[in-house]
Order: sequence, then C-alpha cells, then structure tokens
Amino acid sequence: MRHVERVVSRVLLWGGLLSIVAMTLGMGLYAKQPVGGVDVLRLRIVEHSVEDRAVPVFASLDGIAQGLGHRPVDPLAVTALGVVGLFLTPVAGVFVAILSFCSSGDRSYTLIATIVLAGLLLSFALGAAG
Repeated sequence: MRHVERVVSRVLLWGGLLSIVAMTLGMGLYAKQPVGGVDVLRLRIVEHSVEDRAVPVFASLDGIAQGLGHRPVDPLAVTALGVVGLFLTPVAGVFVAILSFCSSGDRSYTLIATIVLAGLLLSFALGAAG
C-alpha cells in the first residue's frame, strides 16, 4: 500500500505543479503581449468592458491544439492547457492507482479505484455534454 500511495502522490504533485506552471506562463505571456506601448493589463480591461465583446477563450481540446500550433503560440491556449492538465491530474492519479493495485493483486482496491475513475470520467462527459 505504501508504494501505491507514493506513486499516486508523485503523479498528483507533478501534474499539479506542471499545470500551475503552464497557467502562470500563459498568463504572463498574455500580459506581456505588446499593444502599442500602453500598459497592457489596463488596456485589456478597458477594451473588453467598453466594446462589450467576449474575451477569447478555448472551449475544446481542438481549439487549444490550434492555439498551441500558431506561431507565436497563443498565450490563452497555454493557460487553457494548464487548466486541462489540472483537470486530468486526478484522473491520471486514479489510473496509476488502478495499475498499482492490479499489479499487487489487490482486487477490492482495484474495483474501488475503477469505480472512482468511472465516476470521474462520467462527470467529465456530463459536463462536456451540457
């Protein structure tokens, strides 16, 4: 059991850290984009509130991939990638737990972890559908 705890905790730690780094990097790149030599953050707030237009966001994995494929890379796509990574980190942790429980022959914990993974995937599917 100690081995499973150690492996899962490392997956959660590194997944969370990498996601936070990606989100912070994306926000930093967004704030540093040149816009006519004016204070970028202040200008963006005024732009979006005066013109009543929506802030561009990425609502699909395909959109994120397209944003990351552009040169220069779209900073909001980097931020969105970090958010997706943060959502997928618990899924990866539970998946690693299932593999570890399976390899150690612990059927009851394998079943419990599989039910938890199914619940996570179902919640993502229901959230994406509506």
